[in-house]
Amino acid sequence: MVAELLDLPYISLATKFELNGAAATVTREIEGGEEVCEVSLPLVVSCNKGMAEQRIPNMRGIMAARTKPLKVVEPVATEALTSIAEFSLPRQKRALS
Repeated sequence: MVAELLDLPYISLATKFELNGAAATVTREIEGGEEVCEVSLPLVVSCNKGMAEQRIPNMRGIMAARTKPLKVVEPVATEALTSIAEFSLPRQKRALS
């Protein structure tokens, strides 16, 4: 539905997703094998469960990260893209007796 509203190509049930500059290579399982699609960006992709699960770092990686320098990037002032027209609190509910 989102792809139709945005008028973009859509690929369902992806098992692997790779970006190659202005194109994407999407692999999905089909009956009897795998299908590999190469599509230009932008596009809408739905993924199989488990494709984007978190990876838990091992203890060695955690300890190595403690000694690496942390680069602090200063924020840059930008123009607001939205504005607040009105703000008001909702009416209080009456207490039930």
